[in-house]
Amino acid sequence: MRLTIIALVAALTLAACTPEQLATYERVTGIRLDASLVDLPDVPIRLADGREVMPDGSVTPVPVAPAGSKCPQHYAASLVAGWAVTDWPKLDRIMYRESRCNASVVNNNARTKDASRGLTQLNLLAHRGWISPLVGGDFDRLYDPGTNLRVARVLYNRCGWGPWTKPYWCAAP
Repeated sequence: MRLTIIALVAALTLAACTPEQLATYERVTGIRLDASLVDLPDVPIRLADGREVMPDGSVTPVPVAPAGSKCPQHYAASLVAGWAVTDWPKLDRIMYRESRCNASVVNNNARTKDASRGLTQLNLLAHRGWISPLVGGDFDRLYDPGTNLRVARVLYNRCGWGPWTKPYWCAAP
């Protein structure tokens, strides 16, 4: 297992380097890096910026949001969080409606005591119990776009678009 992880880290490191960076590293350290020595998994590996390392070692370009997107700055993060390209149009509309694409938005509702947070306005009044372990009890992590989108994806997997569509339905866990 440890060797697999080391090989994966090496593969990602090599894939993220430009030829000039590799040449500089080899010149400075005297260590020759050979990407052909690294066994890549048989499935693409998604990097933090949305690029994918393909099984053949090639790296896809950073994904670009479709034209007309309201929150294009969050497109790559949504893919990394597990959202499908086909989910993007609706997710984009939801992020715009709920937060105007602003990850630091909080809706403190004095009447209901709710504090919906982040891009997708995750409702803590309704979902605090199961969200808590996902964020280690630190609900401020929901202001991070990647975390908010990952938790929103978990919610979507459980409830579909229901939490963002009137009557805001979602079955209890």
